[in-house]
Amino acid sequence: MYDDYEFDGKESGASTIVGVLILCAVIVGGAFGLIYYLQGPFVGRKFAAALLAPAGFFWLLFFVGAMVATFTKQRFLAALLWLSMIGMSLAGNKTIANNLMTGLEASYQPVVVEQLEDMQYGFVLGGAARVAKNRQIDLNDASERVMEAIRLHKRGKIKHLVFTGSPFLHQEDEAKAKNEAAPAAPPAGDQPPSDAAGADTEVSPVESGPDVGSIAAPVATPVHFTTSQPAALGAQDAAAAAANDVAPERRMISPYEDAMRKLLADYGVAEANYTFLGGRYTQEEMQRIDEFLADKPAAKHGLITSASHMPRAASLANKQGLSLVSLPVDFRSGNVEEDPIFFIPREGELLTTSAAIREYVAGWLQ
Repeated sequence: MYDDYEFDGKESGASTIVGVLILCAVIVGGAFGLIYYLQGPFVGRKFAAALLAPAGFFWLLFFVGAMVATFTKQRFLAALLWLSMIGMSLAGNKTIANNLMTGLEASYQPVVVEQLEDMQYGFVLGGAARVAKNRQIDLNDASERVMEAIRLHKRGKIKHLVFTGSPFLHQEDEAKAKNEAAPAAPPAGDQPPSDAAGADTEVSPVESGPDVGSIAAPVATPVHFTTSQPAALGAQDAAAAAANDVAPERRMISPYEDAMRKLLADYGVAEANYTFLGGRYTQEEMQRIDEFLADKPAAKHGLITSASHMPRAASLANKQGLSLVSLPVDFRSGNVEEDPIFFIPREGELLTTSAAIREYVAGWLQ
């Protein structure tokens, strides 16, 4: 069934490969038995589960492949597989991932509300949420950015919340084109605009807060229109605008912003107390913040983002000439407990290591 292969002048075939596979099975089985005997059934089950998880399974494939390549004298392939296996073990190690995060977060401490001074604006950097299939907001691992902002606002420490970030890179360019092509708001008493199919377009409540940047709705999704006038528009002003047939400026609202508005409403945050700025990456977010504050009176403002992201965000804010109080959240480093199966990489640690390396590299390149 198997043809014999020749490596470095020595005959090696199916019997060698089968023998190596048996040896690998003995090694893995022996490790499982030893851990089960010394650490108990709970750790034994964790060992088996870790090997069957995607990261552990690919790590095991690297190990088996490296063993086969070593015994069949394929030196280059063996070296490549051994290095891949070792690199995956290091990247997925809890201690190494924790140390990388500690290097980013060591300069910051969790927010103590009682020690904070009152702030006018709290800028919440994006990256904490996305829109789920049911058009509801889905908070991710960085959700503390949003929740901490709401908490500080409800405690009276931040008067007005400003959310930056855009979930899709192409939205900013699309927004400009869509806003230029958006029809003017109808005069008072007219019917709301209709789409090509004749269905009425949903009109959202009046947006509160200062005029802000635009975020476009993705293709084939309902588009909501809003005005840039303050929600506290008086009755006399509204009547005067209607009498003069003056239509307030309207802009596009993405499903992301629409879902975020619903979340904020659920937590009792009034429309007059938040604003959306957009921005596709941290540097652009800082530029938006700088433009937003350009015509505002001098006051104390806060910057809310993950502790691991704060060094880079604060550095970009300083380069932009912004003076913001750092309010770090979402700490990922801490005490690491002893792990008898530390050599098997885990998905969570791989993600943590990847996030830390991304921050280090982006900090060096900025």
